[in-house]
Amino acid sequence: MKQFRFYAHSFVLAGFALSGASANADVLYSFETFDGDGVTTATTYPTTSPNGTDYINDATGGSDRVKIVSHITSSGDASNDPTGQHAQIAGDTTKTLTLIDPLSLATDGITSLEVTFSFEFNNTSSTNVLTLLYSANGTFSDKVQIAALDPSTVTYEAGQWYRQTFVISSGVAGGFTDTAKIRFGKIGSTTSNLARIDDIQILGIPEPSSLALLGLGGLLIARRRR
Repeated sequence: MKQFRFYAHSFVLAGFALSGASANADVLYSFETFDGDGVTTATTYPTTSPNGTDYINDATGGSDRVKIVSHITSSGDASNDPTGQHAQIAGDTTKTLTLIDPLSLATDGITSLEVTFSFEFNNTSSTNVLTLLYSANGTFSDKVQIAALDPSTVTYEAGQWYRQTFVISSGVAGGFTDTAKIRFGKIGSTTSNLARIDDIQILGIPEPSSLALLGLGGLLIARRRR
């Protein structure tokens, strides 16, 4: 996962311009599209030819159940339908898709992490559950399940693309570290159950900078003097 370190916002408070590497700016760590050789996130699967024939094997043993597939068109409202290639995970709890580069959450003073992605199910079986996992140590021996998207209990339609954001707070087990990683997986073992994901965005929201707080204090003082 290439860490763009894109700082999204700029503020002007009490005469101080906060921009660039300000701790008050959101940090865009990754935007993964799975398209072509130029994917923006390094992963553990072969990225030299992600054309639907390369498999992702993110665990040892057994047959591969994760691969890059060509565009799957939405059967319904196309407003959330991503273009290009997608990552597809079949029902096998040992196979997962991990964004391999760690996130420097501690160094960047991140207080919450927003993980946004598009997803689609080929059926609404209760064994076709897509999971989002967080690991503070990066090995997933301490994994925390952030979300379990179950198409049998939520009104997800088969063949329909959806896009959702999940927020991870700094109080998550293990806390925010510089070794943190994100992983996607499945619950269930039926290999005909497929979940597809695309356009994964990871955005870090930092604590307010001391400079911003100082600026706000200056504004309050100026108001009182008036």
